[in-house]
Amino acid sequence: MARILIVDDETDLRGMFKMLFEDLIIMDVFMPEKEGIETILELTSEFPDVNVIAISGGGKVGTRDCLDSALEFGAKRVFTKPVTADRLLRAVEQILKNGKAVPK
Repeated sequence: MARILIVDDETDLRGMFKMLFEDLIIMDVFMPEKEGIETILELTSEFPDVNVIAISGGGKVGTRDCLDSALEFGAKRVFTKPVTADRLLRAVEQILKNGKAVPK
């Protein structure tokens, strides 16, 4: 697992960086142990400000149906697989820029 070390002497700036890198989740909708829709619902219920991007390559139900459900349950953006790195990075940038206010 990759780690990011934030080194800065400004507390507010460290807090902003921490928030930006902790509060984004990229979640596959279909997984073997627990469905992504269920997990999205749990996460957004417990952490209303969390930013979720849902992705899916399909499954038992249609891909569009499950991604529409992901949006209903709190995902900020959805993508079908395969998603290009460029599209995903643009979505991450947009969500982090507009998703939450900088902590005080």
